[in-house]
Amino acid sequence: MRSSSRGVPTVVAFVAFLVPVLSRFAAQAQSDAQSSSLDTVAPDPEVQRPLRRTLVPEAIETRLIAILMVDFGQPLRQTADEVRRAAFDAPDSMQALYAESSFGKLVFEGDVFDGLTIPQPESCDIAAIGMLAREAALNADIDLEIYDHLLYYHPTLPCIAGGSGEMGRPASPARQTWYNNYVDAYLLTHELGHNLGMQHARGYSCGASPISPPEQCREFEYGDPADPMGVGITHFQAYFKAAQGWFENCSVVTTSLDGHYSITPLELPSEGIQALRIPMALELCPHWLFGSCFYYLEYRQPLGVFDGGPGYANNPMHEGVLIHVAADLVPDGSSIAFSPALLDATPELLPDGALTFTSARLAPGETFADPSGLRISVESASSASIKVMVDLPDHANGSAVCLDGTPFELSRCDDGERNGTETDVDCGGACAPCQTGEACRVAADCQDGLCEDGVCASPMPACDWPALLQKLKELLHSHRSHRAPVSMR
Repeated sequence: MRSSSRGVPTVVAFVAFLVPVLSRFAAQAQSDAQSSSLDTVAPDPEVQRPLRRTLVPEAIETRLIAILMVDFGQPLRQTADEVRRAAFDAPDSMQALYAESSFGKLVFEGDVFDGLTIPQPESCDIAAIGMLAREAALNADIDLEIYDHLLYYHPTLPCIAGGSGEMGRPASPARQTWYNNYVDAYLLTHELGHNLGMQHARGYSCGASPISPPEQCREFEYGDPADPMGVGITHFQAYFKAAQGWFENCSVVTTSLDGHYSITPLELPSEGIQALRIPMALELCPHWLFGSCFYYLEYRQPLGVFDGGPGYANNPMHEGVLIHVAADLVPDGSSIAFSPALLDATPELLPDGALTFTSARLAPGETFADPSGLRISVESASSASIKVMVDLPDHANGSAVCLDGTPFELSRCDDGERNGTETDVDCGGACAPCQTGEACRVAADCQDGLCEDGVCASPMPACDWPALLQKLKELLHSHRSHRAPVSMR
């Protein structure tokens, strides 16, 4: 039986939704981190498709999914309608998350097929389950060649993970994922993320320090609470968005220059910086990252269905900069997006010595410092942007460049000239707010928070109603006292 999502307009509704309880994912994350058990497998060359994706900012892509619900004499927990809703139709579905997180550049559509019966698997070989499911689909005259992804939903098998996915690459995604008798938006998003080349979003703890040499640190496999490749039902972090080609070219800036930088929220398309990359000292790179690595700075606000939903609208992640450690970017998408790791910028250890990443942000007035001498200070924040000061070791005199190699002009803020993101001389953009009468682009550029027609304006003075009423009474009394007497005849 077939249930389709194709032909239905994609609507990312800004409505409230119930975020799934994350405690079971956190428990699974802790268990998997301790056992080093991962939910990924290598792509099957007999099933893999040779087609490549085009990773350019202007590309809009629709990918087709076939969800095959198979049974082998055991009950399935969910109906085809319930699975379709989690995948495509609900306001907080997997499709809605990818559409919102990619700024509308990646859309998933597809069909759900139930009533497919396969023999009882003789082992816990998920590849065998996939092969049997494809044979059942072929016998039911289902053409799987038109689909970019094949999702297998099967009865409970205690010996395998709740979900598994083939690990692809951003430019050449893998095709298959498996679900052990349960799906929701988080699990579908997570496993398809592996198909698209995204590894797990980790947490990285170095004790009482935010970062130290790797021998003094430990990683938590699913430790990022604000990423679907960790345990979040949120937007993907900046590193993953950049690896998928969803950012504009100058929304990712790599800098080796001291200076002031303004970072705009991650959730909306922007011509400003949304990922600020700073090279790390090689001796501080986590052990699983090969070659050079970077700090990735991003800023989030409670916007949209996911980051602005009831489960995250009041989350501390919106209160400052989030700092991840990740590998270099490969713009053509030919490399896996290796596991990035969230740092706790101001770590607070729990009594048992563990670390919580729920308040990992670097808030205004706080400074992150690493052993190499790098300092990152948050100067101010608004709903439109957050302003940071980067102070590099030995005050390096390098460069700042956009992802496509275009030079990025830095705001100097104190040289008597208008440069970088400054809206007027030495103010606005990444610098201090401008005064009344000076140029602006958004409210955050102005000291009084009011930008009208490109100029900072003063807010209307507050009205003193008691004084105004008293003045009216005085005027009325004065008017009556000066009236001419009325003659009576």
